[in-house]
Amino acid sequence: MARPANPNLQGALIEAGRLEFATKGLAEARIEDITRRAGVSKGAFYLHFESKEAMFEHIARDFVDGLLRVMNCFDSLQTLEPRELVPAILNCDDQVSEYLWEHRPALRIVMEGLPSTACSGLGDQFVGALESYMRATIVRHKETMEVFSPDTDPDVAALLLTGAIVMFCRRIVRSDDKPDFRKSSIALRKILYGGMFRPEVGRALLDALQAQEAHS
Repeated sequence: MARPANPNLQGALIEAGRLEFATKGLAEARIEDITRRAGVSKGAFYLHFESKEAMFEHIARDFVDGLLRVMNCFDSLQTLEPRELVPAILNCDDQVSEYLWEHRPALRIVMEGLPSTACSGLGDQFVGALESYMRATIVRHKETMEVFSPDTDPDVAALLLTGAIVMFCRRIVRSDDKPDFRKSSIALRKILYGGMFRPEVGRALLDALQAQEAHS
Protein backbone atom coordinates (compact mmCIF):
# COMPACT_ATOMS: atom_id res chain seq x y z
CA MET A 1 0.00 0.00 0.00
CA ALA A 2 1.46 3.37 -1.07
CA ARG A 3 2.31 5.85 1.67
CA PRO A 4 0.26 9.07 1.70
CA ALA A 5 2.04 12.19 0.43
CA ASN A 6 3.55 14.41 3.12
CA PRO A 7 2.12 17.97 2.80
CA ASN A 8 5.21 19.44 4.49
CA LEU A 9 7.38 17.71 1.94
CA GLN A 10 5.24 19.10 -0.85
CA GLY A 11 5.78 22.62 0.48
CA ALA A 12 9.55 22.12 0.52
CA LEU A 13 9.46 20.80 -3.04
CA ILE A 14 7.34 23.71 -4.25
CA GLU A 15 9.68 26.26 -2.69
CA ALA A 16 12.67 24.53 -4.26
CA GLY A 17 10.84 24.40 -7.59
CA ARG A 18 10.07 28.11 -7.45
CA LEU A 19 13.74 28.93 -7.06
CA GLU A 20 14.93 26.49 -9.73
CA PHE A 21 12.34 27.57 -12.30
CA ALA A 22 12.89 31.26 -11.57
CA THR A 23 16.63 30.82 -12.06
CA LYS A 24 16.76 28.38 -14.96
CA GLY A 25 13.33 28.33 -16.56
CA LEU A 26 11.27 25.23 -17.24
CA ALA A 27 13.49 23.84 -20.01
CA GLU A 28 16.74 23.92 -18.01
CA ALA A 29 15.43 23.09 -14.53
CA ARG A 30 15.93 19.44 -13.55
CA ILE A 31 13.93 17.35 -11.11
CA GLU A 32 17.13 16.12 -9.44
CA ASP A 33 18.19 19.73 -8.79
CA ILE A 34 14.77 20.52 -7.31
CA THR A 35 14.88 17.51 -5.00
CA ARG A 36 18.48 18.22 -4.05
CA ARG A 37 17.56 21.78 -3.12
CA ALA A 38 14.59 20.46 -1.11
CA GLY A 39 16.76 17.83 0.58
CA VAL A 40 14.63 14.87 -0.52
CA SER A 41 14.96 11.91 -2.84
CA LYS A 42 13.96 12.06 -6.49
CA GLY A 43 11.36 9.39 -5.82
CA ALA A 44 9.66 11.67 -3.29
CA PHE A 45 9.02 14.18 -6.09
CA TYR A 46 6.69 11.77 -7.88
CA LEU A 47 4.56 11.30 -4.77
CA HIS A 48 3.37 14.88 -5.34
CA PHE A 49 3.85 15.74 -9.03
CA GLU A 50 3.70 13.74 -12.24
CA SER A 51 6.38 15.86 -13.92
CA LYS A 52 8.30 19.10 -13.63
CA GLU A 53 5.76 20.62 -16.03
CA ALA A 54 2.97 19.74 -13.59
CA MET A 55 4.90 21.41 -10.75
CA PHE A 56 5.61 24.45 -12.92
CA GLU A 57 1.93 24.86 -13.74
CA HIS A 58 0.93 24.35 -10.09
CA ILE A 59 3.31 27.09 -8.92
CA ALA A 60 2.20 29.52 -11.62
CA ARG A 61 -1.50 28.96 -11.02
CA ASP A 62 -1.12 29.17 -7.24
CA PHE A 63 0.67 32.51 -7.63
CA VAL A 64 -2.02 33.95 -9.91
CA ASP A 65 -4.83 32.73 -7.63
CA GLY A 66 -3.07 34.30 -4.64
CA LEU A 67 -2.66 37.61 -6.44
CA LEU A 68 -6.34 37.74 -7.35
CA ARG A 69 -7.25 37.02 -3.72
CA VAL A 70 -5.08 39.92 -2.56
CA MET A 71 -6.68 42.19 -5.16
CA ASN A 72 -10.08 41.46 -3.64
CA CYS A 73 -9.26 44.19 -1.11
CA PHE A 74 -10.48 46.66 -3.76
CA ASP A 75 -13.99 45.23 -3.39
CA SER A 76 -14.29 46.80 0.07
CA LEU A 77 -13.97 50.35 -1.27
CA GLN A 78 -17.44 50.80 -2.74
CA THR A 79 -19.00 52.71 0.17
CA LEU A 80 -16.16 55.16 0.83
CA GLU A 81 -16.10 58.88 0.12
CA PRO A 82 -13.23 60.22 -2.06
CA ARG A 83 -11.11 61.42 0.86
CA GLU A 84 -11.57 58.08 2.61
CA LEU A 85 -11.12 56.26 -0.68
CA VAL A 86 -7.59 57.49 -1.40
CA PRO A 87 -5.80 56.05 1.65
CA ALA A 88 -7.82 52.84 1.29
CA ILE A 89 -6.83 52.51 -2.37
CA LEU A 90 -3.18 53.20 -1.58
CA ASN A 91 -3.34 50.58 1.16
CA CYS A 92 -4.66 48.05 -1.36
CA ASP A 93 -1.93 49.08 -3.81
CA ASP A 94 0.61 48.44 -1.04
CA GLN A 95 -0.82 44.96 -0.38
CA VAL A 96 -0.68 44.01 -4.06
CA SER A 97 2.85 45.41 -4.47
CA GLU A 98 4.10 43.60 -1.39
CA TYR A 99 2.59 40.33 -2.61
CA LEU A 100 4.33 40.71 -5.96
CA TRP A 101 7.65 41.57 -4.31
CA GLU A 102 7.47 38.72 -1.80
CA HIS A 103 6.61 36.24 -4.56
CA ARG A 104 9.20 37.37 -7.10
CA PRO A 105 10.38 33.82 -7.95
CA ALA A 106 6.83 32.82 -8.87
CA LEU A 107 6.28 36.16 -10.63
CA ARG A 108 9.43 35.57 -12.66
CA ILE A 109 8.11 32.13 -13.62
CA VAL A 110 4.89 33.67 -14.91
CA MET A 111 6.46 36.70 -16.60
CA GLU A 112 9.61 35.22 -18.12
CA GLY A 113 9.62 31.45 -17.77
CA LEU A 114 6.68 30.49 -19.96
CA PRO A 115 7.47 31.33 -23.63
CA SER A 116 8.32 28.37 -25.87
CA THR A 117 7.37 25.80 -23.22
CA ALA A 118 4.56 23.32 -22.79
CA CYS A 119 3.01 25.83 -20.36
CA SER A 120 3.28 28.87 -22.62
CA GLY A 121 -0.45 29.57 -22.36
CA LEU A 122 -0.16 30.38 -18.66
CA GLY A 123 1.36 33.78 -19.39
CA ASP A 124 -1.65 34.74 -21.48
CA GLN A 125 -3.95 33.37 -18.79
CA PHE A 126 -2.21 35.53 -16.20
CA VAL A 127 -2.71 38.69 -18.25
CA GLY A 128 -6.25 37.63 -19.15
CA ALA A 129 -7.14 37.04 -15.51
CA LEU A 130 -5.86 40.50 -14.59
CA GLU A 131 -7.77 42.15 -17.43
CA SER A 132 -11.01 40.31 -16.57
CA TYR A 133 -10.66 41.27 -12.91
CA MET A 134 -10.02 44.91 -13.77
CA ARG A 135 -12.95 45.11 -16.15
CA ALA A 136 -15.35 43.50 -13.68
CA THR A 137 -14.16 45.81 -10.89
CA ILE A 138 -14.55 48.93 -13.05
CA VAL A 139 -18.05 47.90 -14.18
CA ARG A 140 -19.13 47.16 -10.60
CA HIS A 141 -17.69 50.39 -9.22
CA LYS A 142 -19.07 52.41 -12.10
CA GLU A 143 -22.55 51.14 -11.26
CA THR A 144 -22.36 51.50 -7.47
CA MET A 145 -19.89 54.28 -6.64
CA GLU A 146 -20.67 56.93 -9.30
CA VAL A 147 -17.06 58.02 -9.41
CA PHE A 148 -16.24 57.02 -12.97
CA SER A 149 -17.23 59.27 -15.83
CA PRO A 150 -20.18 57.92 -17.84
CA ASP A 151 -17.86 58.01 -20.85
CA THR A 152 -15.31 55.67 -19.27
CA ASP A 153 -15.08 52.51 -21.36
CA PRO A 154 -14.48 49.53 -19.03
CA ASP A 155 -12.67 47.60 -21.76
CA VAL A 156 -10.23 50.43 -22.49
CA ALA A 157 -9.76 51.24 -18.81
CA ALA A 158 -9.08 47.57 -18.04
CA LEU A 159 -6.49 47.43 -20.82
CA LEU A 160 -4.79 50.54 -19.45
CA LEU A 161 -4.66 49.23 -15.88
CA THR A 162 -3.62 45.73 -16.92
CA GLY A 163 -0.81 47.12 -19.04
CA ALA A 164 0.42 49.21 -16.13
CA ILE A 165 0.37 46.18 -13.81
CA VAL A 166 2.19 43.95 -16.31
CA MET A 167 4.93 46.52 -16.84
CA PHE A 168 5.16 47.02 -13.08
CA CYS A 169 5.56 43.24 -12.70
CA ARG A 170 8.41 43.27 -15.21
CA ARG A 171 10.08 46.05 -13.25
CA ILE A 172 9.83 44.01 -10.04
CA VAL A 173 11.23 40.89 -11.71
CA ARG A 174 14.24 42.79 -13.02
CA SER A 175 14.94 44.83 -9.86
CA ASP A 176 17.55 43.81 -7.32
CA ASP A 177 16.44 46.56 -4.96
CA LYS A 178 12.88 47.00 -3.76
CA PRO A 179 11.18 49.82 -5.72
CA ASP A 180 9.35 52.68 -4.04
CA PHE A 181 5.89 51.20 -4.50
CA ARG A 182 4.01 54.06 -2.85
CA LYS A 183 5.67 56.69 -5.05
CA SER A 184 4.78 54.74 -8.20
CA SER A 185 1.24 54.19 -6.96
CA ILE A 186 0.64 57.89 -6.32
CA ALA A 187 2.06 58.85 -9.72
CA LEU A 188 -0.20 56.35 -11.51
CA ARG A 189 -3.27 57.39 -9.53
CA LYS A 190 -2.66 61.05 -10.39
CA ILE A 191 -2.82 60.16 -14.07
CA LEU A 192 -5.91 58.01 -13.68
CA TYR A 193 -7.88 60.43 -11.55
CA GLY A 194 -7.14 63.30 -13.90
CA GLY A 195 -8.79 61.61 -16.86
CA MET A 196 -11.10 58.75 -15.86
CA PHE A 197 -13.36 60.19 -13.18
CA ARG A 198 -16.12 62.79 -13.04
CA PRO A 199 -14.51 66.24 -12.77
CA GLU A 200 -15.73 66.92 -9.25
CA VAL A 201 -14.65 63.48 -8.03
CA GLY A 202 -11.33 63.75 -9.84
CA ARG A 203 -10.59 67.06 -8.14
CA ALA A 204 -11.46 65.65 -4.72
CA LEU A 205 -9.33 62.57 -5.32
CA LEU A 206 -6.39 64.61 -6.58
CA ASP A 207 -6.60 66.86 -3.51
CA ALA A 208 -6.67 63.79 -1.28
CA LEU A 209 -3.73 62.26 -3.15
CA GLN A 210 -1.67 65.41 -2.67
CA ALA A 211 -2.46 65.30 1.05
CA GLN A 212 -1.36 61.67 1.21
CA GLU A 213 1.79 62.42 -0.77
CA ALA A 214 2.71 65.17 1.68
CA HIS A 215 2.56 62.68 4.53
CA SER A 216 4.37 59.82 2.72
